[in-house]
Amino acid sequence: MKFEMRLKQKMSIIGQRVVCHRVESIEEVWAGFKEGILSTAVEVCGVRHSKWQRKRTRWWNEVVKEAVKKKKVAYLMCLQRKTPESKDEYYRAKKEAKKVVRIAQNEECIELGWSLQNDFRTTNGGFGVE
Repeated sequence: MKFEMRLKQKMSIIGQRVVCHRVESIEEVWAGFKEGILSTAVEVCGVRHSKWQRKRTRWWNEVVKEAVKKKKVAYLMCLQRKTPESKDEYYRAKKEAKKVVRIAQNEECIELGWSLQNDFRTTNGGFGVE
């Protein structure tokens, strides 16, 4: 109710500008409508600021984290020592980390597929079609 009243007031001001030909283009009319709706929503509803959260993937787990950590340590040792053994150790760790990541991603992909399939079945086709 409060939103509707304030929005009508702002839209009538925009309408008067259009009628009096104080508007140059359709872009100005659109900008006026947009500003009116958004500012009214902020006045009536307020603004809520949420904390930024880092995006996380579902497949990133302790096993993957440990494999990547081992690869990083092996890489640093390879840079420091510069021996064929350290280079081989780094390549082994790199290959193992890739394998662990690939397995975790595949498992997550399969799990996502099953959950989408189950959601599709429980919502009668997923599009609200009865």
